[in-house]
Amino acid sequence: MKKIILFGGFGYIGLKLAKKLTELNYSIKIFAPNLKKTNADFLNQIEKIKGSILNINEVKNAIDDVDCIINLAAKITKFGTNENILSELNINCGGQINILEALKQKNKKTKNIFIGSRSQFGKVKLEDMPISEDYPQNPISIYGIQKQTAEKYCKFYNNAYNVNTIIIRPVAVYGPGIDSEKENSVLNKLIRTSVNDEKFYIYGYGKDIKDFIYIDDLIDAIILLIKTNIYDGTFNIGSGKGIIYKEIGNMILGKSKKELLEYRDFPEDTKKFETGSFVADITAIKKIGWVPKTDIKTGIEKTIKYYKKIKGN
Repeated sequence: MKKIILFGGFGYIGLKLAKKLTELNYSIKIFAPNLKKTNADFLNQIEKIKGSILNINEVKNAIDDVDCIINLAAKITKFGTNENILSELNINCGGQINILEALKQKNKKTKNIFIGSRSQFGKVKLEDMPISEDYPQNPISIYGIQKQTAEKYCKFYNNAYNVNTIIIRPVAVYGPGIDSEKENSVLNKLIRTSVNDEKFYIYGYGKDIKDFIYIDDLIDAIILLIKTNIYDGTFNIGSGKGIIYKEIGNMILGKSKKELLEYRDFPEDTKKFETGSFVADITAIKKIGWVPKTDIKTGIEKTIKYYKKIKGN
């Protein structure tokens, strides 16, 4: 397996994945509506296709000669708003349907990887953690509902047309990226804020227990799934360990910047969409040979160093 296409490959995860795959001598295409400029030399080795995931013919042409498809394309609305709900639905569900439909009409067997989300589970019970892949889903955000729906289409195409899909559900991702402007990770934003000596807010008074995955560990998991002979299945990707948000704040700020930290309740307009505590059960992905290598303390230290370097430039 040598030729891979990334839909939505110019985002935080996509750029990091594209760089690693290029280093491993895979032939990479990035398919995106806008061919964004970024100062990354490895992009010179990548075929860039300007197109819409909503155009079935463009999708068919783009995947014609590839061995593996990874759909990272996603659109997320701010909590509490719904002005872009149809636009999001088109990208988050319609785009994946177009990929599935194009695969149904393609003769060559192609590995298909869909990036789901922890948000599909909604709120979970503390006593049920860690949460396995088959835990009942009750999404409470538009994004979570749409990701769940897209997964259901994947399963429908599997049952009806034998179009297989590997589904990956990462927890919150953090860590150094390729382009700091595209790193929309919650934890990255907190780290960047602290490095810039700006006021640092942790909502929910820091009581929630969270699971975070370091970006390099997530990339390793995706590459393992590319390499294996597995063509379907669902996998949680996380550290498998929970940490109280208050401890995250202390790790980031240390002892010298405590005055920057303030705990607050969630804003009223977003409180109903907050999913609370979550720790992923990663038994399934461990069974095929993946384990996270970077603990949260080391990951935060590396990310702080990354943002300090950017600030110094």
